[in-house]
Amino acid sequence: MSSTESISSVFAEAKLLVQPSTVEYIKEQSNNPILFSEEIVSSISNDVSTVTKENIENLDISVTTEDSEETTTEDSEETTTEDSEETTTEDSEETTSVNPNPTGEKGEQMVSSDTPEELYESTIDEDDKHLDDIGIFTPETECVPRSGDTNVEIKKDVTGQSTGTDEFEDFVKLFNDRFDKLKNILSQRVSSIPIEALSDSGGKQVTIIGRVLESRTTQSNNRLVVLEDRTGEFAAVFTDEKEQKITEELLEGEVIAIEGEVSGNGEIMFGNDIMLPEVPPRNKPTKADRPVKAAFISDIHIGADTFASECWNDFVEWIRQEGEIEYLFIAGDVIEGIGVYPGQEDILTVVDMYKQYDLCGEAFKQLPDNLEIIVCTGNHDMVRLAEPQPALPDKFTNNFPDNVTFTGNPATVEIENGITIEFYHGMSINGFTDTIPSADVMDPTTAMKHMVKKRHLAPLYGYNTRIAPEEKDYLVLEEIPDILHSGHVHTFGTDTYNGVSLLNTGAWQYQTDFQEKMNIVPTVANVSIIDLESFEISTKSFS
Repeated sequence: MSSTESISSVFAEAKLLVQPSTVEYIKEQSNNPILFSEEIVSSISNDVSTVTKENIENLDISVTTEDSEETTTEDSEETTTEDSEETTTEDSEETTSVNPNPTGEKGEQMVSSDTPEELYESTIDEDDKHLDDIGIFTPETECVPRSGDTNVEIKKDVTGQSTGTDEFEDFVKLFNDRFDKLKNILSQRVSSIPIEALSDSGGKQVTIIGRVLESRTTQSNNRLVVLEDRTGEFAAVFTDEKEQKITEELLEGEVIAIEGEVSGNGEIMFGNDIMLPEVPPRNKPTKADRPVKAAFISDIHIGADTFASECWNDFVEWIRQEGEIEYLFIAGDVIEGIGVYPGQEDILTVVDMYKQYDLCGEAFKQLPDNLEIIVCTGNHDMVRLAEPQPALPDKFTNNFPDNVTFTGNPATVEIENGITIEFYHGMSINGFTDTIPSADVMDPTTAMKHMVKKRHLAPLYGYNTRIAPEEKDYLVLEEIPDILHSGHVHTFGTDTYNGVSLLNTGAWQYQTDFQEKMNIVPTVANVSIIDLESFEISTKSFS
């Protein structure tokens, strides 16, 4: 067993979690890191569950070798500089201090470095980084056999299909395509007239379909909704409390239908009903015709010192034994990336993004080679931020095993006998939770329900989700998926809505300082499992 594994096992036996960067810190502080770890365990506060460098710095511990006595704080205070003899190299090898603020050559280097990147580059050779350096160890269990009768087909993906040039005309094409697709869905349920015909429809009950331009409360506490189609724009006012609540959940950019009575002068509509593209209540998922399961995870973030490596190791051991799980879907952010947010460099254990992907590929080789692994991109991955995102280019995926399929974000994936998974990293979830009162980031499936109701993954343009101007809108849910799988917000939730299974699968990363400032409390190391024959959802936790 390596020293890293030994240190981790000391904390594991005490039911404490320890980050890989903290293990490296412990090894730097003492020539007896195992004994040092045991001292930390015995001294740590009961309210600490994950041991960090800061926890250790607050402790007053000294560890000696077997031939020397333990040095206490009291002894060191009684001995003055005048009375003490000069410390020799031989003496320092006998008694090793574990002062958490090291001095000497390495300590001076740490103080004098201008940036964390310079410190990292001056002390660590990226080429020498291996899986055990980030806390991932060789599995001990053999893989159980699987049927191998799997199939994966990508039905919708922008990869290799991008047409956008950032010209104004491309945005026009994008929003026209969105409008046409969603209008087509609504037109299967209602009969509508164009907005330009409303001026001649005074006193009549009519239905219009349009894109929401505005939704607000009037001075008289009614709700006003302004729609536009290709012929013009029109306002509808709602006085009924039930419909007013629906208007509070409308987003600028989504496409809806409004039924109501046009005023006698043809200048406004008094709305009676609002219809969303929706999913029919009687919708049923397509099911597999054999016993087979799929597992779903997200946001692994390899390369960060907040990566939950010990949980990942347990997950790998488990899935190697779960023969009925033949598919693994990963909804983006497999690595931590670089330069994603301010101060990110402070938590990186691997600062080279190519090396992050190389190590991720090595980690995936520990998974069963007859497990179909499907990975979409996320905002930490090395592709454009604007959605739809293409799949990872080959230069980042060369070290991954052959059983990994990379898709763009979003992507529609079909498995078994037609089961469809809508694969979406989930960057728009923040927009939903910030603008819709009922949506909560700690329960991400509330936002995902709105995606299904609106039949669009990111209807709110220009908020916090960048949209690329393509000729067609890849974020429209033209076909009803059996499963909608997302991540991004690092919180966990499962639900169903009108036959659609909703999964947001949390993360494999502990809370970062940035997340703490953003009041994000991550759900770490949970796996969603769907029995594709019965569509029962279960959860396995490794935290």
